[in-house]
Parts: sequence; structure tokens; C-alpha cells
Amino acid sequence: GGTFTSRKGSLTGTDTDFWTFTQFGNYIIASNGVDAPQYYLMGTSTNFANLNSIQTAGTTPNFKVSGVIRDFLVTGNQNANRNRVQWSGINDITTWTPGTKQADLQDLPGSGGQIVAITSGEYGYVFRQNEIVRMDYVGGATVFRFSVVSPNRGAVYGKTVCQDNRRAFFYADDGFFEVSGDQVKAIGAEKVNRFFDVDLNKAFSDRIVAAVDPFNQLAIWLYPSSQDTANTTGICDRVIVYNYVT
Repeated sequence: GGTFTSRKGSLTGTDTDFWTFTQFGNYIIASNGVDAPQYYLMGTSTNFANLNSIQTAGTTPNFKVSGVIRDFLVTGNQNANRNRVQWSGINDITTWTPGTKQADLQDLPGSGGQIVAITSGEYGYVFRQNEIVRMDYVGGATVFRFSVVSPNRGAVYGKTVCQDNRRAFFYADDGFFEVSGDQVKAIGAEKVNRFFDVDLNKAFSDRIVAAVDPFNQLAIWLYPSSQDTANTTGICDRVIVYNYVT
């Protein structure tokens, strides 16, 4: 019975500046790395608004992706720092001053490329294009410990990452993988990877979208196939499904 109100008119991102959404408590955080990050407070807000409108300390970063690790909103991929991770104060998305309520930032070194996804939970994975870094909360002045769990493989496109509790699934340049704990396991080696390499319309690889069905324990990737020869806009027409129990 409600009225749909579009925010499109006030945004400048293009059709390929994809939005990501993260739930932090009762807040929904939306970001695309171009427009100012948005927030919506469930039960209170009537529309999305700029996240920086509720900041009380520091400057809210403009970020592309985010996740929730322990009690922190963890953000990644800023316009001028594509390899930067920055997190809010503990249980406080209005605080961004380093050193205040354990808020801080970290630039990830090396040639891993830009940050494309961040998973949530007791610990999190920061996916770069060619590297996966695990974030563990340790507290104190250090706050988070960063450990490289995959030094030469990541997710080129962040939307190919999906998660069920402490397991994350992703598509890399060389196939499908699962990361759990400190271990990266190939789940599509040989037949599946070969099929997908031929079936994917590589002109629109950035359109792949992943999701998990936790009730049926399935990891699902939606993608544009090369079979649809008339597809010139990257419409996704196929899904490939992995049952991570059987």
C-alpha cells in the first residue's frame, strides 16, 4: 500500500557502478564508490539519506564495498585508495576518527589489486582482484590482524563472491573456489571450469552475480552465456549451481 520513491534522480553513478548493500544492526548501508554512501534505519527512516549526515567524529569515507566484522562496519575501495580498508568505531557507524572507539584504516600492500568484496562475521575476508586477506579482531591498539590466505588468487569481480557463515565461495580467473578458515579449495576443477569457460560470454564477465541458498546449501552464480548470441547488453540468462554438502 506504500508509495515507491526513487532516489535515482539524485545519483550520478552509471548503470555499471553497481550498488552493494550491507546490514549493520538496524541500518542498511548502500554504496557504489561514486555517490555518497547511503543509509536507511529500519523502523525510522522514510528514505535513504547520505551516511555522512549522521557522522559525529571524523569523515565518512566514500567506499565501494563493505561488510560487518564483529561490531565494526568495515569498508573498502575508496576513490583515491582502491586498496584501503577503513572501519568505523566499535558498534558506531557515526564515528570515523582513527583512534576513536577503535576506528582506523589500513592500506593493503602488494600487487593484489583493488578491493572488490568484504565478507561478514566473526572474522572477514577482504577480496582483492588477485589476493584474499583475512581480518581477525584482536583489540587494543592493533584492532585487526591482517593475514594473507591467498597470495595470488582473488575475485576479479566482487559480485562473484557469496557467503554462508564462515564459508565463502567465489569465481576467479581460473575457476570456482571456496575459502574457509585459512584454506582455499578448488570446487570446479577440470570439467566444471572448462564448461564455464566456454559457456560464459566474456564480454560481460562483470555481470556475474553470486548468491547462497543456505536452506538448501547451494552456492549459485547467475551469468550471461555465450549461447545467447543475440545478447548485446549483458543480460544474465543462466545459473550454475554448486551443492556444498554433496
